[in-house]
Amino acid sequence: MNKDLGMTQAQFGIASGIFFIGYLIFEIPSNYALAKFGGRVWLARIMISWGVISVAAGFVRNFSDLAIVRTVLGIAEAGSFPGMLYFIALWFPRELRGRVMVVCVLPLAVVFGTPVSTGILQYMDGLFGLAGWRLLFMIEGLPAILVGFALLKYLTSRPADATWLSPAQREWLIGVSLDGGQPASHAGSSMWAVMRNPQVVLFALAYACLMCGLNANFFFAPQIISAFGKLVHAKLSYMEIGLLTSVPSCFAVVISYLWARHSDRTGERVLHVAGAAIGAAIGLVILANAASFVTLLLGLALLGGCVVGGASAVLQLPTRGMADKPAAITFAFVNSVSVLFSSLIPYVMGKMTDVTGSYVAALYLIGGLMVLAAVLVVVGGYFFERRDELPNARLQETA
Repeated sequence: MNKDLGMTQAQFGIASGIFFIGYLIFEIPSNYALAKFGGRVWLARIMISWGVISVAAGFVRNFSDLAIVRTVLGIAEAGSFPGMLYFIALWFPRELRGRVMVVCVLPLAVVFGTPVSTGILQYMDGLFGLAGWRLLFMIEGLPAILVGFALLKYLTSRPADATWLSPAQREWLIGVSLDGGQPASHAGSSMWAVMRNPQVVLFALAYACLMCGLNANFFFAPQIISAFGKLVHAKLSYMEIGLLTSVPSCFAVVISYLWARHSDRTGERVLHVAGAAIGAAIGLVILANAASFVTLLLGLALLGGCVVGGASAVLQLPTRGMADKPAAITFAFVNSVSVLFSSLIPYVMGKMTDVTGSYVAALYLIGGLMVLAAVLVVVGGYFFERRDELPNARLQETA
């Protein structure tokens, strides 16, 4: 695609990252719409428009066209991920949510999606006179449209509307969803109240750092593998690159699921986030110094598994004790902060790669952000909670 459209690595980074502008602007309004119209209608709308615009990406003629389509795609997809988090929180008890989130995010998609995508690139290139990357957009946009219509037919927005559950089952599920039976927090139900909560802001920044690592892995893993192949004089086909990309994703699924399961079972989140962030930083160091395909794939597996495992844990922290509306707003805020910062990563990585001629410097930069994520979540998880406990302790001593 870069060659056909005459794009540099930096322009590829811009096209990748510009998607997040529309996504960021419409993120919070989209979550308000989700709360108003329900998951069945709004998630279906997102999927259908997402698929249609993805198909349109197959007809772009130059970098400007691609940038426009990516911007519109961001607007269409806005609210999809926080909407999914909100929907999961409505339907699953707290002790299961980490694992469910892992199942619903990228590593599993990469395991299956990457070989399919690279298969289209390699074996369908030239079909109907179209480049393989154009067919990739056209073909893979169609399932999203079909899933959107399936959501309209089969999805139930919230447990209270589930006629296929007995009254007792509905009552139980409503009781364990969102707040998990925890005492209600003092968090406000407005965006301003959420933004003024320093603990929520720290958790949002920690999540943003982790998403920088996820975006680096998601957008650049195939190119890193391809560049390493050239470095060791191994000429890799698209299909081989796709299969090599899916291998670390298989291990990442296992790592992230086991990490999330342990966090769910123990109920501990802060140290699970910090540990995962440090693990991702180690993975990036291994990746930057890889001397063989084995160490390269090990670094990618550790990076992918740790950022997803850490993200599934940190997403449990900002909404603890929150009811329906504050939780939806908080999910939107946390994801908006993440999008604001992590959207810059594809451009920064592309620019650094153009300037230095390798991915090494960019990988160390992302590694530093992983360490920062660990620091932020520890400060947010312990310092502010300890600070909040001090006035209560003084009151008890006075009594």
